[in-house]
Amino acid sequence: MNAIYEDENLLKDDTDSTIFDVIQDLITTNEPRAAHQANYYSEADLVSLVALGFPTSAYETVADWLHLPKNAIGAETTIRNRIRNEKTLNSEESERVIRLLRVFTTAKNLYGSSEKAVEWMHKPRRFIPGKEAITPIELSALDVGARLVEEQLLRTTYGVY
Repeated sequence: MNAIYEDENLLKDDTDSTIFDVIQDLITTNEPRAAHQANYYSEADLVSLVALGFPTSAYETVADWLHLPKNAIGAETTIRNRIRNEKTLNSEESERVIRLLRVFTTAKNLYGSSEKAVEWMHKPRRFIPGKEAITPIELSALDVGARLVEEQLLRTTYGVY
């Protein structure tokens, strides 16, 4: 198993993780600022996190875990500047991170391991009939795309084709 998966408690391979568990562990582990030390147990809590701005320290961990392309959540130079200056992500970037973590958590619960989930997220598939194959990470750049990816994962989970 890749060292990044072994070192991160957040990537423990259980199949009952929720997006709230993942974000709670991620923020608690990576963000020392008191403003971010809250409990993330509901969609309302995630709305508050988006408004506050996702911490770049936590985003760097997510980018490493998921092997995200440099421009996965926004312009590469903008993200790099936010990280260098220890700023938070803006609301759009924060939403994209949460969206990717939601897809990751759903895939991890289906496939039983973080490593398999990340591998799945990078493999191109035909989600849209008549269109070229695209990776779940690329499709998740849009909210409607992430919903399509999650729908496919849930259909696979419950055997609905």
